[in-house]
Amino acid sequence: MKVKIKAMVNRHINRFIAIFFVIGLALFIILGLVVYRFQKEDVSLDHEQLNQSVKYVMGTIKSTIESNQKSLRLIAEETQNQSPTIELVKKEGLSTVFVVTPEKKVVSSVSEQNESKETVEKQLSEDKTFDQFVKDDKDYNSGEAYFLNGTSYIDLYQKVYDESGNLMFIFVAPIDLEKMYLTDLASDGDRLKGYAVVKNQQMELLMHPVSKQIGMHIIRDRKKEHPTLDFSGLEKLEKEQLSNNSGRQIYYSYWWSDKNPKKILKISAFEWMDLGLTRIIVSIDADYMQQSEGIIMISIFFMIILSFTALITVVLYLLRGMKSRQQTILNERKIAKEKEEYQEKIRGYEREVYQYNKVAITGLLTTSIVHDMNNFLTPIVGMAEMLIEENEENPALVSDLSEIVEEATRGQKMVRNIMRFSRKKTGNTEVKAINIVEKIQDEIALLKFGFKHHITLKYIGEEAPIYVLADEQDLTVLMDNLITNAYQAISSMPKKDGEIFLSVRKATPEELETLPKTGFPSIMVSDFIVLSVTDTGPGMPKEIVDNIFAPFFTTKTSEEGTGLGLFVVSALAEKYDWTIRVTSELSTGSTFSIFMLQVKEKE
Repeated sequence: MKVKIKAMVNRHINRFIAIFFVIGLALFIILGLVVYRFQKEDVSLDHEQLNQSVKYVMGTIKSTIESNQKSLRLIAEETQNQSPTIELVKKEGLSTVFVVTPEKKVVSSVSEQNESKETVEKQLSEDKTFDQFVKDDKDYNSGEAYFLNGTSYIDLYQKVYDESGNLMFIFVAPIDLEKMYLTDLASDGDRLKGYAVVKNQQMELLMHPVSKQIGMHIIRDRKKEHPTLDFSGLEKLEKEQLSNNSGRQIYYSYWWSDKNPKKILKISAFEWMDLGLTRIIVSIDADYMQQSEGIIMISIFFMIILSFTALITVVLYLLRGMKSRQQTILNERKIAKEKEEYQEKIRGYEREVYQYNKVAITGLLTTSIVHDMNNFLTPIVGMAEMLIEENEENPALVSDLSEIVEEATRGQKMVRNIMRFSRKKTGNTEVKAINIVEKIQDEIALLKFGFKHHITLKYIGEEAPIYVLADEQDLTVLMDNLITNAYQAISSMPKKDGEIFLSVRKATPEELETLPKTGFPSIMVSDFIVLSVTDTGPGMPKEIVDNIFAPFFTTKTSEEGTGLGLFVVSALAEKYDWTIRVTSELSTGSTFSIFMLQVKEKE
């Protein structure tokens, strides 16, 4: 008997191990596929961001060089074949200007460092393209990059001729590339999503965030300092960059600012560009792991889901072994059904991943949470109402229970708003003709009691009934969000006092000209009315106005706002084909105007 029991137990254990292994393998494969899809799209997005950063750096370098060339030309014209002054050089934004004869004899030099003639001649000797520039009839305006005392330079040229057309002087302005890097690029790390590196055709570093790297060959000179490091990744990068005009690469390298560099995986985008006689390569490099932080978070999220599912599977299997054969069959069917439902959810979730971004994922999780919240609130409201009926003789208890019902009902209302907003279809909304003047006045009467005394809420618009076609709850959500936004804007000021004005009026002919005509018959365009919410808050700069309707965009702290209020307003306006206009002036305030189509009362 004991042998049979032991054999039965062993069979159950073996079956448990086999089932758990199969489930774990299947879930691991699903996780791998999802993460692979995310990683592929995320790497593509990272490369695109790096490409844009490369374009930005190239444009910055080109515009700086062109600006300096223009300054040198102005100096040459203003001095009229004479030596420039230090004041003029500083005025034009240059630090150093040499006046040199075609025979490379230094006539004079003007610089903040007051360099000697010998120093100037030494610097000119490093410029291998000066003689070519003098002999060539074409004006290249800039030479080939060179190195001097651990710094990289590009010389800008400007020829000066006498009245007979003979070449008299050449004005030379050495441009310190490392100084240009520190001034124009080093502070843009967040914007560039990485750091900029500039090299010449010999793969020697002209610009780099680590100053001591300037002049080094990216492999040969670094090997001398760190002979034990693995340079295969950099060799692969060098070959790729020398073979192509532009491209993207993922490779292993090191942080060269560290005393003992550690091997890391980097992501890079690059492109070649010409500056006079110089051909340089501009690249943006970034830490691949930092760029892929979103993938790591998604992987952790899926691991939590898979771990939770595996735990449920184990519990269900153990419970199944403790019941009768009939119950076992029922449980097996239940587990199979749950597994099928779960797999269907995973497939659906994969489809959503392909279609939406990270904001959509967050919205999906939020909808799931508020749906469960509604399940919690419904029995709370029901049970509290039953307790009120059973304890009518106890006024104090009834008062407390009534507050519970009121707060829980408000929670249900909030949940319904979020659920209704998140649905793709709005079949449950009740669209009808609503007197918007009366609706605004009701909202003011409801909200003003919750405002602080130093902030007033007024209606200054038309008094006659004006009807629009909408769902009443949608109008409530729209106005509440606009009023709350105005209230928070005033509260953010040091004095924290001000006024909020609501109005409804007819749209002017000038305003109608700017409205989109699609979706409305031409004879009805004149029936537009304008709902406006104006505050006397601090106002907003243009860059803020351009982004206020983006989801999760907010200028407040995480405790003060979510960035969803105005996004909800824009979504509701889009739902009803309404048009939103925003005007704002710093230190004066902001006005949100919504153009709505007026309808007759019976509609």
